[in-house]
Amino acid sequence: LVFDDLLALDTVTDADVKKIIGLISPNIETFTLDVCGCTNLTDDAFDGISLPNTLVHLDLNFGSAPNITNDAVIEFAKKIPSGLKSLKLNTTGFKNPDGTFSPPRS
Repeated sequence: LVFDDLLALDTVTDADVKKIIGLISPNIETFTLDVCGCTNLTDDAFDGISLPNTLVHLDLNFGSAPNITNDAVIEFAKKIPSGLKSLKLNTTGFKNPDGTFSPPRS
């Protein structure tokens, strides 16, 4: 199941991401979601989501999303199934015009 064409769309919302992740059924082994640059996403995109234990390959790109914090990514990581064999996760920060990053990286 691949959703890799949502790049930099300001109209992508937390609810959209939840709906897409909700499409992962137990018979799906590979899931890709690329929402890099979707600036309206927030930590709420991760709330209440779960991944099936049958998931084998997971590729997520939440890069350049200024309103997704490290804490949300860490909480999401705790939900990754133990049987997962490969994980690609991009959480590159959003570079502000003044050169700082959002959210601040520590």
